[in-house]
Amino acid sequence: MPKQISRARLPRPSQLSTMTDRQFFRCLTENGPMTRAAIATATGISKPTISESAQRLYKQGLIFETDQRTSGHQGRGGVIYAINGGRGYALGIALETGRIEARALDLGARTIWEASEPLPETCPGSTLVERIEQLIQSSQHCTGLELLSIGFSIADPIDPRTGDVISLPQSPFPAAHDIHIMRDFGKSRNCPITIDNDVNWATLAESKFGCMKGEENFLLVYLGTGIGAGIFMSGQLQRGAGGLAGEIGYLETASGRSLLNLLSNQNPVGPGEGVSEPLAQQTLNAISKAIVTAATLLNPSAIVLSGPLIESDNLYRYLEKTISAGVLLPLPVKQSDLSHNGPLVGAVAGAHEQALAVLDMMDPATDIRQIGFTSTRNIKDPGSMLES
Repeated sequence: MPKQISRARLPRPSQLSTMTDRQFFRCLTENGPMTRAAIATATGISKPTISESAQRLYKQGLIFETDQRTSGHQGRGGVIYAINGGRGYALGIALETGRIEARALDLGARTIWEASEPLPETCPGSTLVERIEQLIQSSQHCTGLELLSIGFSIADPIDPRTGDVISLPQSPFPAAHDIHIMRDFGKSRNCPITIDNDVNWATLAESKFGCMKGEENFLLVYLGTGIGAGIFMSGQLQRGAGGLAGEIGYLETASGRSLLNLLSNQNPVGPGEGVSEPLAQQTLNAISKAIVTAATLLNPSAIVLSGPLIESDNLYRYLEKTISAGVLLPLPVKQSDLSHNGPLVGAVAGAHEQALAVLDMMDPATDIRQIGFTSTRNIKDPGSMLES
C-alpha cells in the first residue's frame, strides 16, 4: 500500500498564491518588463496561474500594464507588465563623523532622491535627531510617495538585540551615543526601521553588488576615521553575541596603543572624504598586522579593503603587498568597488528588502535575516523577523 503524504505539510492555497506572486515580482525585478507568457516560461509556472497572479498584483498596485505590446502575432499583442515604482519608497540614511547622507529607492529599486549634508564636528544628539527628521521630511516632500521603510547606518557598533548604539571609548562617532533611533523614530514613523553599523552594511553591500558578489566567505576591512572589519562567513554576516564582532580598531599594537588611537592622532580623513595626510609607517604596519591576524583566525577566501582611505591607490597597493606577504596561504586582497559609499548602499538596499517584506513580496525567513536589527511593527509575522 503506497505511503500517504500528510496534507498538513502541503502549502495552503493562500501560501501557494503568495509564493507565486513573489516569483512573478522577482522575475520583473531581475529581468525588467515582461509578458505573462514570458514570466510563465522563466518561472516554470503555468500560464493560468501566472495570469491569476498578475491580477492580484495589479489590484494591489504593485505592477502596471505598460503601453508596449508584443509584436509579430495576429490580433492584439501581449500585455507587458512592469513593477509600479510609485507604490512607495525605501529610505537609507548613513551617519558618520562630519557627514550625513540619504538615498531613496522606489519599489523597483531605482534611485529617485539623494541628499548629503555636512555635520558639525561637535554635534549634540538633539541636533542630530533634528537633522535626520528634516531629511526624512525632505525625502517625502520630494518623492511624493509613501515611505515604506527606513534603513540606518551608523559609524558605531549596534546591539543586534535592541538596535541601540553601543558606546565604546575612542568611538569615531560619539554624537550617536546620545540618540536612540528606535525610540526617536520608531514611534513617530508608521513603517519598520532597520539599523546596523556602517561596516556591516558595507559588507552586505559588497556581497550583493560589489566584488564579493556570490562569495561565501570573505573579510572586509573599512578604513576611514576609524577602522572596523565585516565578517562574512558561510554566506552570512557575523555580528557576534553583542554586535561587536570585527571591532579590530581596539586591537593593541606593539606600542600598547590601539589602532583607533593611532588613527585618531593622525586624523587622516579630510573634509572631502579623501586622505588629508599620509599615514605613518608604524600605523600602516599595525593595520596590516591586525588584518593578517584576523585572516589567520577566520581563514577567508578573500580580503576586501574599503572606505575613504582606500581611495588612495598608494595606500591600497602598500596594504595589498604587506598583507599578502603575511597571510598563511595566498588569497586575493581586493579594493572595494563601492569605496566609501558602501554603508549607504547597504543601508538603502536593506531598507528596500524590508519594504518588499512589508508588501509580502519577500520571504522573511530567507532574506530579512541578512540585514540588521529590524522593528517588528507592521510585519505580518513578527516572530520570523527576530532571526537577525
